[in-house]
Amino acid sequence: KSDSAVITNAAITNLDADSSRLKIFQLDSGRIGKIQLIDSAKATNITVGTLTGDNIDVDSARFRRIDAQSFGITGTSPNRVLVADANNVVGTSINFVASPSQVNLYSSAIQLHNTGFVDVTGGFNAGSGSQILPQSITTNNLHTARIKITDMPVKRVPFTANDDSLTTSNNLQFGQQTSRFHAGTGLSVGFNPLQDSGNFGLSIEQTIGPTQGKLTGFGGFKLGRSNEIATGQFIFNYPHRLTADQQAKDNMGQDHNRPFYGIELNTDSGQFISTAFRNEFKSPVLQSVPSASDKAIIDVKGLEDSSIFRVFADGSVDFFGNMRNKGVAFAGGGIFEKDSNTQNAFFQKSVNSVLTNGNPHGFGFVDMNPTIGRDGQLS
Repeated sequence: KSDSAVITNAAITNLDADSSRLKIFQLDSGRIGKIQLIDSAKATNITVGTLTGDNIDVDSARFRRIDAQSFGITGTSPNRVLVADANNVVGTSINFVASPSQVNLYSSAIQLHNTGFVDVTGGFNAGSGSQILPQSITTNNLHTARIKITDMPVKRVPFTANDDSLTTSNNLQFGQQTSRFHAGTGLSVGFNPLQDSGNFGLSIEQTIGPTQGKLTGFGGFKLGRSNEIATGQFIFNYPHRLTADQQAKDNMGQDHNRPFYGIELNTDSGQFISTAFRNEFKSPVLQSVPSASDKAIIDVKGLEDSSIFRVFADGSVDFFGNMRNKGVAFAGGGIFEKDSNTQNAFFQKSVNSVLTNGNPHGFGFVDMNPTIGRDGQLS
């Protein structure tokens, strides 16, 4: 025990010191309350409550907790993420690179940007049914509020094409169309380019008002029922085969007499054709009402909208030409025009009191075999 001592070299079995300074210190086992300064030391097994040092070089150590203002690991590379290998040795890897602006994983195959974007070189798998590749997205169900396809022009209606893709055509459009030859809003089919504009073969108007739902076929139309198209599912059935009662009523064969029943408009001749085996025109007016005689339910007009033939709601017929029998003007029976050759029958209007008194309805009489100069009484 000494208040002050300088020991150059010594082997000490048990050393108890409140304060000491050792230049070279080797200890097999011991308990040290405080070490002020150690220039060089080698310890096989040491337990330290508090360790303070400017430069501590340790080959192998195990720490329960490390608090450090600056911590460096020899052998690491800058801007790398620390990972542990199979031996639990912590180091850096070229597969994990981080910087203040982005994180690159696996040689930049995946990039995480500080702007919130994620770049993936290969693709992205979500679960077992969805995949995002550089040129395609594969999924079983897609829910989205809006899909924008940049190579589709406006007003085009998309449809499926080769390789399960979507495409468009000028021949199928929906929207407003304005040209020198056609204007309207709706569904347009069959584009026909003409000079600097064009028209469509078929147009279905959407415009609100009198034209709403109007169907216009610039190439004519054919609307009806085909009797030669098979019906049924997998098994052929004759469509609309008539029963025995229907055959007897309409004098037709069981499979009908024409392959098509309906209406056609031939644009070459402007001919309207009806092949329906029964044509009915149903009036919305009661035949018994007084105004029925003034309501024409069928009105055939000429080029200048002059009436040619009219049928009224009360059943009366009005026409402005001759009645003909097999192409020959008919002078008997109907008698609307006086026969210039025989004058044997003609319609005599009620133009005098004799006719008016004899015919209170005022329509007139059919004068049969008249004698010239007679007063028009029925002979």
